[in-house]
Amino acid sequence: MVGDLYYDRADICAAGLAMSLERQQAVDFTFGILSTMQTITARNPGYREGKEASDEAGSINSLSFLHIFALWGWVGVAIMGIVFAFTYALIYMRQVLS
Repeated sequence: MVGDLYYDRADICAAGLAMSLERQQAVDFTFGILSTMQTITARNPGYREGKEASDEAGSINSLSFLHIFALWGWVGVAIMGIVFAFTYALIYMRQVLS
């Protein structure tokens, strides 16, 4: 799976991978959410160009998982959240006023 990320055959993978030093340099691991071995990894674009993980262009960001969607994907998620909140508020207010 790490090879698929490295050679652009995949954008993301979820599996029980150990975080070795070599893997950490090649792909971006998320921080552990639970005390399991399940992690989500993403490609580190600066690794193949010979940049270290500490270099600015190849740095690993803890918010890299947000790059799954483009800007308009997140706009869609925000709009759906607003619609959900508005609908919930209308239903709640209707029950309170009844």
